[in-house]
Amino acid sequence: MHPSLGEKLLKVRIYQPSKTAMQAGKTQTHFWIIEPEVGGDQYLESVMHWTGSTSTGRQVKLRFDSLEQATDFARSQQWQYQIVQPHTRRFCPKNYAANFSSNSSKPTHC
Repeated sequence: MHPSLGEKLLKVRIYQPSKTAMQAGKTQTHFWIIEPEVGGDQYLESVMHWTGSTSTGRQVKLRFDSLEQATDFARSQQWQYQIVQPHTRRFCPKNYAANFSSNSSKPTHC
C-alpha cells in the first residue's frame, strides 16, 4: 500500500501503553502500539447523542512486540511516524514498619 503522489502520507504515533488505574501490575504494557493520527470530522448523533466520526482510523490500533518491529512496519508502509517514549516510574520500596517510623515527619524520597 504505497501512496501515489497526490495522496497524503499517513501519520502514525508509536507508543507503549501505560497501565490503567485498575491494574496492579504492568502485564499489558510490554508491547508497542501504532495508532494513526486522523483528523476526520466528528459530529454528535441526534438521537442517542453518541459521538460519530467520518473516519474509521480511530478504531485501528496495531500491536507489536518491540519498538523495532513497529518502526520497521511503519517504514515498510511509508508512513510518517512519531515515537512517544514511555515515562519511567520510580519505585520506592517500603515495608509496613515504615508507616509507624518515628521519622515520619520527614518525607523519604528514593
